[in-house]
Amino acid sequence: MKVTAAYVWIVSLLVTRRLLTMLVIGAFCYGIVAVNQVLPEGFIPLEDQGVIYGIIQTPPGSTLEYTNHKSHELQKICKKFEEITSVTSLAGYEILTEGRGSNAGTCLINLKPWAERKLTSKQIIEELEKAGKSIGNVKLEFFEPPAVPGFGAAGGFSLCLLDKTNSGDYDEFGKVTTKFLAALDKRKELKGIFTFFANNYPQYDVVIDNDVAMQKGVSIADAMDNLSIVVGSTWEQGFIRFGQFYKVYVQSPA
Repeated sequence: MKVTAAYVWIVSLLVTRRLLTMLVIGAFCYGIVAVNQVLPEGFIPLEDQGVIYGIIQTPPGSTLEYTNHKSHELQKICKKFEEITSVTSLAGYEILTEGRGSNAGTCLINLKPWAERKLTSKQIIEELEKAGKSIGNVKLEFFEPPAVPGFGAAGGFSLCLLDKTNSGDYDEFGKVTTKFLAALDKRKELKGIFTFFANNYPQYDVVIDNDVAMQKGVSIADAMDNLSIVVGSTWEQGFIRFGQFYKVYVQSPA
């Protein structure tokens, strides 16, 4: 009853004062517009979680040691920022698409708590992009983890280009990709546009002598599996120790 009586009193007070009513409504409308200008837009806006992912991409055909050296250069740059507490680098793995390659690397950059730093994660990313230009012969991309764990590796969106000509002309497809990225880069709504596609990866054509393979009892599948292990790695088995499951990979020395 008290709530109803208070509501009736407020309404009766406003009804007789039209100018005051219009001012109150106008103030609320202005507040809604002002708040919408500050709040992030999107279905699930990104949040400052105190972590930044740094993607490293060296030229196609680069060795794992070269990529690891470039990741250490990024680590040295990160140590100059007071807002960054630690940096963990990983060469040979790229967290955005979960791809593996000797020319790919990832840096996990941990930030101080919000109360102990003046810059937000987005501002730190902008500073890292400027400082990262001093690292030569490498492509760097920084992004924040998704607001909801498990929904992708980063915010924004991704898309795939399809070659409907089926010509297999990677050089021409690379030119189309470059033009498409240049057109996207002109739009002010987009930022941090990049692709991992490259048409200049070193390649070898492997020709298997089927007659010799059959004489030795080696199938083509076994030959390709062993070749993959030599140039890359393979997961053979796993074991449990201290209540933790460990994977065993087979890989040839560098």
